[in-house]
Amino acid sequence: MSIYILYVLIGFFAGIISGLLGIGGGIIVVPGLAFIFLHQGIGPPNLVMHMAIGSSLAIMVATTFATVRAYHQFGWVLWPLYKRMILGIVIGSIFGVILADLIQSELLFIIFGLFLIAISCTMLFLRKPDANISLPRPMLLNLTTTAIGTQASLLGVGG
Repeated sequence: MSIYILYVLIGFFAGIISGLLGIGGGIIVVPGLAFIFLHQGIGPPNLVMHMAIGSSLAIMVATTFATVRAYHQFGWVLWPLYKRMILGIVIGSIFGVILADLIQSELLFIIFGLFLIAISCTMLFLRKPDANISLPRPMLLNLTTTAIGTQASLLGVGG
């Protein structure tokens, strides 16, 4: 099978799963790219997971801009909330990149696998959060968004 067909299938599957389950495509894209990179000998094996995560993040830049644009047109973006959250997300993203640089690819595989298990358990056992909850105080909001930014950039998944 052509490698290009595999890339298309990964993208197709990520889109379908994202739409059906409301999860980010990075959960599908990162392992899919890591599989292709390993089996096609793309890049050094000790950087395969880093390359898959970086590629996933690069893909997200384009899709995120398109999504935000569409959501903004419908009036679904809460810009005041965005302004309160952006600093923590940016700081966390920088921290995640630095952390990823310090971690070996094998450990990133394990961390990503544990992340997938955590997401699976959350989807299986927890009910949907109450949409009417209030935001935490500014300090806790900054810590939370920093953690989200760190996780997103460390694993190549959306926050």
